[in-house]
Amino acid sequence: MPFLESYKKQKWVQLAGHQGSFEQCAEESLVLKRFCQLEHAAFTKLFNDPLRAFVPKYHGMTTKGGNQYGELENLLHGFNSPSVMDCKIGVRTYLEEELCKAEKCPTPRKDMYEKMVKIDPSEPTEEEHKMGAVSKPRYMQWREDISSTSTMGFRIEGIKCSDGKSCINFKTSKDKLTIKTIISGFLSNNVHIVKQCLHRLRQLRTTLEVSPFFASHEIIGSSLLFIHDGVKAGVWMIDFGKTTPLKEGISITHNIPWQRGNHEDGYLIGLENLITLLQTILEECIERCDSAIQQQATRKSTNSNLSLSSTLSNGNLSTDQQSLVTIKSNESNPLSTGH
Repeated sequence: MPFLESYKKQKWVQLAGHQGSFEQCAEESLVLKRFCQLEHAAFTKLFNDPLRAFVPKYHGMTTKGGNQYGELENLLHGFNSPSVMDCKIGVRTYLEEELCKAEKCPTPRKDMYEKMVKIDPSEPTEEEHKMGAVSKPRYMQWREDISSTSTMGFRIEGIKCSDGKSCINFKTSKDKLTIKTIISGFLSNNVHIVKQCLHRLRQLRTTLEVSPFFASHEIIGSSLLFIHDGVKAGVWMIDFGKTTPLKEGISITHNIPWQRGNHEDGYLIGLENLITLLQTILEECIERCDSAIQQQATRKSTNSNLSLSSTLSNGNLSTDQQSLVTIKSNESNPLSTGH
């Protein structure tokens, strides 16, 4: 379930995921998320794990309107009109058990067919067009293949800018240049903000290496939530509704492609690609800044020379000053004299 975010007091917008998963909390610094046993178990374990610094604080289960919710830290609290980006991490967003279950009962789904043809009318087979439906396994695997989940180990789920405008139309964005352009725009090509996000991602990578939780869990459908307000920025791990403990005798590296039965989630593949992209974005931002500074210096120098020429033409320099100007001119252009 991707994120819910508040950009104005008492106003909530959910960019993606199952509608109705979140509820407003009386306390602004908290948010309520529909209770999930797997997520509850994950947060309970993360409380005593080095990754604790990278997840929202969890205050346990509560009840509202007859429904159970997990009470979570509102990560947007303390930011001023923030921009938010949700990146789904990993090379797949479904559990192997989900795929097996769907394959045992491959009931044709009209709703999934409609989602498919909305994105690519030519994708369904002739038979699927006749039925007006596709099976869930077919849809699940196709959805991963059309996005950067399959090429980069992460995909952008949604972006909300500081002006309140939202976009979730990233389903088919998969090449590096397109993804880099989207992320650059989200970060406003702000060197200070890019540096903060990059530092946070590198800290996360280091912490994952020593996290018992990460070593013992298959992390599926989880996201990295990027938040910035032009001054400060942060990145957090969210969404653990499909995070499951590895069964005894199974171990994974998190950094190799998934094959049926190996339980690899590709979390580190996505993280490394994000780090590489942000490093490239930072270098390009610095290069643009340096170029702008150089252009400004050139303009100042040109204006200074024009001012000096004007002064000379008006005869406002003494004889000694004119001699110095002549010497400096000859030093910069030795071919202008007969020496």
